[in-house]
Amino acid sequence: MNGLPSLSCGRCGAPKAASGLPCGECGSFEQSISLHLGGVLAVGPGSLGLVAQSGTPADSSYRLQVQTPAGTRSDARLERGMVTVEVQGASDVGRRGEPQALDTLAQVLQNQGFRAKLLGGRDAYGEDAVLSESTQEYTVQVVTIPLASAFWQAAATSSAQTRVSSGSAAEWVREAIVAKMRNTSPAERPSTLLALDARHAGVVGTQEVVAAYLSKYPAPSSEFSVACTWLLGPTPSTSTQVGPSTMTLKAAT
Repeated sequence: MNGLPSLSCGRCGAPKAASGLPCGECGSFEQSISLHLGGVLAVGPGSLGLVAQSGTPADSSYRLQVQTPAGTRSDARLERGMVTVEVQGASDVGRRGEPQALDTLAQVLQNQGFRAKLLGGRDAYGEDAVLSESTQEYTVQVVTIPLASAFWQAAATSSAQTRVSSGSAAEWVREAIVAKMRNTSPAERPSTLLALDARHAGVVGTQEVVAAYLSKYPAPSSEFSVACTWLLGPTPSTSTQVGPSTMTLKAAT
């Protein structure tokens, strides 16, 4: 049986009692409406656009469909060990998609209880953003997955599709991490947080793909000494941390 619609904050995800009121947790007026439809979770309008989710990141069959406010549409699926990603009208990926990725990262950290703030980065220093707390700062580096310019160019002009094994999808994660590490000095890495923007390839954040990565490579915090690595889906609940974190930010009290 289908459940009743539920109302939540479109920014932090906290439940809301009524429409039109500010969130009791973060004060935002953004809101999302969700409805369970026979195992499918459809998430309605929010700052991220529209998201339809079937299954969970722990399942062997998982699907995420996204439509952004700018009109980009994507359909990412994990089925029988294969990852399929279809994108059309991609107008807000790469640099133009960073604000949404950073917003999702901020929500993820807030949900973990951290009280640090995300501030604008300095381009001259290669910063996409800065995560700041009273005694500690981390540089945030954002990179889009998959890291394939031809794919995104085709998706921007019309549409693009790719289909790979879950092991090959893990290589997308590897390629993105290594690309950022080439431009990050060893001295900078312990204060670097990697944000892998997988909004349109969110099934890469499944346990199956992340396990495939960690079975072949050490955790990024161990191999490259980065503070933390997040695979960011279209929402906080579809985002996954890759390996342990060495961040020392204080949690909110």
